[in-house]
Amino acid sequence: MENLLKEILAKINSMDNKINAMDNKINSMDDKINVMDNKINTLQSDVEHLKVGQEKIKDHLMELDSKNADRHLTITGEIEDLRRSVGSLEIITSKNWNDLARLKHVK
Repeated sequence: MENLLKEILAKINSMDNKINAMDNKINSMDDKINVMDNKINTLQSDVEHLKVGQEKIKDHLMELDSKNADRHLTITGEIEDLRRSVGSLEIITSKNWNDLARLKHVK
């Protein structure tokens, strides 16, 4: 009977040791989960900051796009004015060449 009690006590001690080991592992896992939760919270905060920054960039880009469209129209108009001016210069230059040719012929 005494042997049986010793065996039962040994098995209980063995089970107690196993339970303690499992408890330690659970505590370790809980610590790791807490670390991961902190990292996730940090990542969520970073994502929110990135979203805000992305919206600011998008708004700025839209503003620049409209300004560039206005500049494009202005430049297009200026180029057309330059083309007309160059055309006028070509006509005037042609007349001047004709006048020079007549003057040379008169001499």
